[in-house]
Amino acid sequence: MAYPVLLIEIAPEFSIVGTPPTAWTGSPYSYAFASLGGTGAVTWALDGGTTLPAGWTLSSAGTLATAGNVTGAGTFEFSILATDTAFRSVGAKVRITKAAPLPP
Repeated sequence: MAYPVLLIEIAPEFSIVGTPPTAWTGSPYSYAFASLGGTGAVTWALDGGTTLPAGWTLSSAGTLATAGNVTGAGTFEFSILATDTAFRSVGAKVRITKAAPLPP
């Protein structure tokens, strides 16, 4: 007698790793977010209706960058969403500090 087989696939863990560094006023900024696990390529986007400061962008490849030099000082927060090719998503809140460089 043959018994049916139930196959359960357990998806690999999927998480966002790394911490963006301080953004120094007067210098350009670029940081590539990374994911751990997941299936296939990951697409990145802003999440939760958050926005970036003027002149900042987040590419679908996960690179956060400024169009020119960082201006102003302070801390800004936003949320990102990473989605893999299996349509699983993971989100994270990100905080970046914009600071004046230390004097020489």
